[in-house]
Amino acid sequence: MATLVICLVLLASLLGALNTSLSAPFSQVAHKLPLPTSAETTTSTSGANRGKIVVNASLGIDGFPAVPIPNATVVLLRDATGSLPLELGTNSSGEAESKLIAGDYTMTVHGSFFSTTLDVQVRENETTLADVAISKLSDQVVFSDLSDEDTADSVAPWQSITLAVTAASAISNASSDFLDVVYSQTQNSNVSLGPSALHEDLFSVTMESSQVRGSGTSSLLWLTLLPVTFVPLQGMTSLTLVTFLTMTGITYHGY
Repeated sequence: MATLVICLVLLASLLGALNTSLSAPFSQVAHKLPLPTSAETTTSTSGANRGKIVVNASLGIDGFPAVPIPNATVVLLRDATGSLPLELGTNSSGEAESKLIAGDYTMTVHGSFFSTTLDVQVRENETTLADVAISKLSDQVVFSDLSDEDTADSVAPWQSITLAVTAASAISNASSDFLDVVYSQTQNSNVSLGPSALHEDLFSVTMESSQVRGSGTSSLLWLTLLPVTFVPLQGMTSLTLVTFLTMTGITYHGY
């Protein structure tokens, strides 16, 4: 029995010595290992080389205060690599925004009645503000000839439209002309009793020819136009020639 006790004591001493000898080198190795990168350092570098772009689209009508353009489409294409494209949509305030890698981009903003393309630069840790201001300008039509050649109650794209506007105030732009047409629409099947409402439609047209006739303040600009789509004639109450002009501006602000 005494012999067994002596053996156990010797075994315990041997294990203690072995544990001490092994722990020392592992402790030295641990001190030599690099410390892991802190979460704070990782976060601070994650946004490097990035900026933000904010697009603001607005519409001004004949000099009246501008209103936001919702649901306009914004497409961004990175010039250096041709990567993306990123597609955004303006909200009810006419704005769209996104964080992007800093660099040069081609941006296209378009809606149902306008389209414009411009070069923008996204700068690191800065906000690029792109203002797209659309102005709607009107030419009052003093004479119009919309012939229903096919008796289909509409003017077809292969049929011409003749208009005359006052030459002195004409703002016609062959690249962005539209017919602004107001229609009367019966809200009730009983035409004699049902109240009528007005609704407005825009029809894109291309200019075939233009000519000024007359002199002085009485001179008229005569236009021959081709509609891009069918223009209904039934219920038409008024007709205006409108042009949309686009102005853009780029400014840079703090991130």
